[in-house]
Amino acid sequence: MTQKKLILAILLIVATPLVSGADVVKPEDTVIQLHKSVNMNYDYNQTKAIISNCFDFKKISRIILGRHWTNANEAQRGQFISALEQMTTTNYMNNFQSKNFSVLKLEHEKKRAKVYLAVNFTSGKTITVTYILLNSKSKSWKIVNVIIQGVSDLALKKIEYTNFLKTQSISELADLIKKKNPTNECCAQ
Repeated sequence: MTQKKLILAILLIVATPLVSGADVVKPEDTVIQLHKSVNMNYDYNQTKAIISNCFDFKKISRIILGRHWTNANEAQRGQFISALEQMTTTNYMNNFQSKNFSVLKLEHEKKRAKVYLAVNFTSGKTITVTYILLNSKSKSWKIVNVIIQGVSDLALKKIEYTNFLKTQSISELADLIKKKNPTNECCAQ
C-alpha cells in the first residue's frame, strides 16, 4: 500500500465517526456535520461519501423525477442518483468550502425538521440556507431539500428536469448533469 493510500485510509477511518448516520440523533447534527466536513478540505471522494450520508438522494430523485422514476429501470435510477450525488458534491465543494456558518433556528416535528443556517462568506455577504430533513427508518436525519434565500432547489430541479424529460431520457439527463459538473474541475482552491 502506498503512503498516499495509507493516509487516505486513515483519514476515512478518522472521519467515519464524525459523519456516521447512526450517531446523528438531531436534525441539526446532519447539517452541522455536512458543513464542517465540507470545510475540512477533503478530496472529492471523501466529500462525496459524507454528502451521500447526509442527503437522501433516492427520495430526492423520486420527487424530482415523479412519474419518470416509476417508469425507469434500476440502471437509469442508479445513473440519475449518481449524477445528482456528483452535482451536489461539486456544488458544495465549490461554493461552501471555507465558509463560516451558524444555526439560526430549528423547527422540529417527529419525522420532519427544518434547520435554518446562516452561511457567511469572506466577502461579508451572509445567506440563509434552510434544510428540510426527514427522519429515516434508521433513525438518522437525511436532507431532502435545500432552500437558499427562499428558493427551493428541489422545486427548481423538478421543473427543469421534467421539461427535459418531455423529449429525452433519464440516461441523457444524467449524462448532461455529469457533463455540467465535472469532478476534475471541482474543488478549485
